[in-house]
Parts: sequence; C-alpha cells; structure tokens
Amino acid sequence: MLFVFGGLLILGMIALLFTPYRYVVGYFIAGMVYWLIIEGIQRLLVFSFSISLLYGYMIAIMLTFALFIAIYIKMKKSVAHKSNVNNHSAVDTYKQAEKTETYNQQVIRHRSMLDYEKTNR
Repeated sequence: MLFVFGGLLILGMIALLFTPYRYVVGYFIAGMVYWLIIEGIQRLLVFSFSISLLYGYMIAIMLTFALFIAIYIKMKKSVAHKSNVNNHSAVDTYKQAEKTETYNQQVIRHRSMLDYEKTNR
C-alpha cells in the first residue's frame, strides 16, 4: 500500500514537471529534504539521550526553527546595512544630478493626480 501512494506521489511530481506549475516541484523537494533533516536530528536525539519519539520530534523542529530564525535575522541585518549604504549614495547622486541644467531639460515634470482633478472641476 505504501508503494502505491509513493508511486502516485512520484507520478504526480513527474506530471507536474510538464505544467506551468513546475516550480511547485521545488517546494516539494525542499519540504522532503527538510523532513529528512528533522528525521535525522530526531533519531540522533532519541538514540543519544533516550528521550521519547514525540520529544525528539519537538526538539528537532524547535532546533531547525531556531536555525531558520537566526539565518533570517542575519540576512535581514546584512540587507539593511547594504541598503542604508547604497541609499545614501543614491540620494546624494540624485541631488547632484538635480542641480545640473541638463537634468532639468531632460526630465518631464508631472503634476499630481490630485492637482489635475482640482483644476478640471
């Protein structure tokens, strides 16, 4: 019975590769790899510390969540630092370009939609 469901799952994933939703297969594979990591941590905890299976799964999931949160925080700090550095330089460049005469000749000034509605009433 397990082979039937496994075969149907594989057949469904192969069929999904030929549809516009083929990116979903990547999510399936990532989920399976994640669950294999959970299983490995759980078995290591159960055999090392003689805890129950339920506690092994709970600790394994908490460890992976803590790892994901730490990675997310590190990436967010890195992106925020890079965007602050780039943002200041982009603002300075924009202000210098705005002062030049060629910038004022090439840029089309647009009115706000609110101003447009006020004048056409």
